[in-house]
Amino acid sequence: MLSVTSLFEFEKEENQNLTSFLKPSDPNIKDYNRASNIIEFECNSYTTKECMLPLIEHIAGIGNAGHSFEIIVDPESSESKRTFCFDGDGSHQINNIKVNSVDLKKIIKGKY
Repeated sequence: MLSVTSLFEFEKEENQNLTSFLKPSDPNIKDYNRASNIIEFECNSYTTKECMLPLIEHIAGIGNAGHSFEIIVDPESSESKRTFCFDGDGSHQINNIKVNSVDLKKIIKGKY
């Protein structure tokens, strides 16, 4: 499985531009901040229920309301610690969450 880190390493090593995978909202304007892109990942039911779905819902719930924050992954490790910024006041938005093609926005109204 290809990780996000390995994608960025591939970009550096192979002189590939990851924005070539991104879809701008208007093909005539390279506006990647407002583009709607779909990111898919697959995990088992336990991971979905106990970890990934609550994490993504929480990020969407507080970020889409206009709150900016940092997400720190593995803060105790100097080798694998990474910090990501979510600019809720700006261009970062999670527009929709689907699980097995079921649109959660239609089921859980007002949650994100």
